[in-house]
Amino acid sequence: MHPFYSNLPTHWLAMIIFILIAACSKQPTNPTTTPVSVPSTTATPSTPPKPPILPAYQLPIPFANSELIVNRINQFAFDLYRQLNDHEGNLWFSPYSLFASLSIPYRAASGSTKTQLAKVLQASNETELSNQLTLLKNFLQNRQTSSYYKLHHVQALWGQKGYAFSSTFLKTAPQLIQTVDFMGNIASTRKTINQWVSQQTESKINNFLPSHVIQPLTRLLLTDAAYFEGEWQKPFNPNATQKLPFTI
Repeated sequence: MHPFYSNLPTHWLAMIIFILIAACSKQPTNPTTTPVSVPSTTATPSTPPKPPILPAYQLPIPFANSELIVNRINQFAFDLYRQLNDHEGNLWFSPYSLFASLSIPYRAASGSTKTQLAKVLQASNETELSNQLTLLKNFLQNRQTSSYYKLHHVQALWGQKGYAFSSTFLKTAPQLIQTVDFMGNIASTRKTINQWVSQQTESKINNFLPSHVIQPLTRLLLTDAAYFEGEWQKPFNPNATQKLPFTI
């Protein structure tokens, strides 16, 4: 077994599902020209320059040790990619979503489970890790007001009603916990979660959970939804493209 997988817990009470939907906006249309007093002259409306797109490591994140959390997520991405790139076909995953989702059980874990998760996340203090992830998330979402992209990232914990979860776990993320009935009404629970997924991804993902995923023994389900829509830094010219075989 590869060292990366050996660091992950082998038994989980929670079934973790990660959802990612990324979309690129359509290429903006060319601005129209407006005639002026001289018939042979046209004027093009001026548009404000777009802010430069900076690499992740240059983002001016306004909190201490920002480079540390970015490096942790990047290293996690490389480690995971090495395990996933041995199969044929396209590969798409969100390191940020996976990292943020694993940080939730890490905050409530103990013993060997906590040790294994800490090694995977390169974390030594759950409070510090949680605070840095929160600040990073807030920065990326708040930056949308001055950037040409839309980012929506949310998480939810779906817990079996009446189940005695540990108080330590319930205190880690009380705002994420929603009560459902896996034992008595699987169909209704599945519908509720699928509607949440559809809403969070702007109807890009519908009927996400197939009927066989949820079982009567399910007690906790962790969902992570990330929606991204942005413009290309250098848009493709549709008049200069054609369908041809693509190889790397």
